[in-house]
Amino acid sequence: MTPFERFKDFDSARDALWLAPGDPRLLTKIRQVWDFGRRLAKYPPPRGLWLFRSIEDAAAHREAWTAERVQRLREERSASAAPCEPPLEPLLARDEQDRRARAIHADISRILFELWDPIGLQGVGPYDEYDPFVGGVYRLLAQGVTAAALDGHLCQLERDALGGESERSRKSAVDALLALDLQLRRRSSH
Repeated sequence: MTPFERFKDFDSARDALWLAPGDPRLLTKIRQVWDFGRRLAKYPPPRGLWLFRSIEDAAAHREAWTAERVQRLREERSASAAPCEPPLEPLLARDEQDRRARAIHADISRILFELWDPIGLQGVGPYDEYDPFVGGVYRLLAQGVTAAALDGHLCQLERDALGGESERSRKSAVDALLALDLQLRRRSSH
């Protein structure tokens, strides 16, 4: 049976996990952590210090290591393929979709904060202040919205949610959002 101990707060519970230098249990705990890490990371990254001539060389090295790891995982899974295991390709595609969605979200958020900014937060407010509006803007862009409709949407947000209007900043934000939409449509058609 595991010993049971009560704590008054999280800090004292956290402190109880630490061992003092020289404690005879320390080596056992370190070994347990390393064993857990070894089990968790079946294929650890290459060991040692690597020097590269350029960032591109470093990226190519990482890509090669990642491809090798994916290949090992594929071989391992195909050797012991259970009918309920999902194939690896859709997972990789989903990761790419997630990465693209995060990038689009960041682009729209940046435009709303840097160009639209109807309440003047630039330089003083949190960068993600207008993030609640990103989803609505993205849906409009995905539907092929016109400049007038996008302007009307931002105007309504200014009036209803933010309590003001800023036509000058709204025009530059609409232009930037439509340019982003055009860029995304060109990218997806290739």
